[in-house]
Amino acid sequence: MDNLNLKRCPVRTMRVLSLLIALFVGTLYANAASYVPDKQISINISEGTFYEVVAQIEQQTGYLFLYKNSEIDESKLITL
Repeated sequence: MDNLNLKRCPVRTMRVLSLLIALFVGTLYANAASYVPDKQISINISEGTFYEVVAQIEQQTGYLFLYKNSEIDESKLITL
């Protein structure tokens, strides 16, 4: 009888842990999906650089953008 309980214990434990993990992940997903920033920004740039656009977005939103300078084409101009 004791052998039967010992063999089932890890299976039961794994089921409970799996359920708890699924509930935790579901809760995180629900919280992330319900967060929608209500901040509107206004950008009016005529032939500006990527850096100018990002700087305006950062100033208006408080967000910080991370990027590699080597991947940015400084010769391209942006109009928004």
